[in-house]
Amino acid sequence: MERQLGRLGQLGWERTPAGLRERLLAEGQSSARIQARTHRRGIGLVASLMVIGVLYLYLPKQAEPLASDVLDHVYGELNHLREVQPNASARLAAILNSQGQPFQALGLPVSYAGRCSVRNKPGLHFVLSGQQGPITVLVMPGQYVEHPIDIDDRRFHGGIYATPHGSFAIVGEAGERLAPIARRLRQSAITRL
Repeated sequence: MERQLGRLGQLGWERTPAGLRERLLAEGQSSARIQARTHRRGIGLVASLMVIGVLYLYLPKQAEPLASDVLDHVYGELNHLREVQPNASARLAAILNSQGQPFQALGLPVSYAGRCSVRNKPGLHFVLSGQQGPITVLVMPGQYVEHPIDIDDRRFHGGIYATPHGSFAIVGEAGERLAPIARRLRQSAITRL
């Protein structure tokens, strides 16, 4: 403030106009209050962002939307888990052949095979007979994933895996060893649909 008044003297002002000193002092105090308030707001914003970050890291994650849709599909068609279609392997082979893909046996009996829709896109649904019970496989062209997605609820577990044209899901009863079957599926023609 004194510096500002000194500058006025350098500019040829011999006398300071009445009340100027008080106005400049009041303006300096007002400016200091504004700076302090802005500083407090900045600290508050940073603290809020840190709280949001910590909550994001430590709160339970919601299920991936595609994983939820897969589980909804499995629960919506539980009848296929008990269904035993005559010639289900031949039906699966026919569906694959109609898409220009050769059928390769997966080493497990096929009890159901059919076309289905996941997220309003055509796909393939088949059920294999596993050690712990039925294993559902959904082939989902156009449903892309960047990385494997775990599927896990009280009854079922499994995963969703990327394919060149979308993804496939494999879902089995708790305790079913799905990793070797998922590896076989990734190497089969099913992943080229």
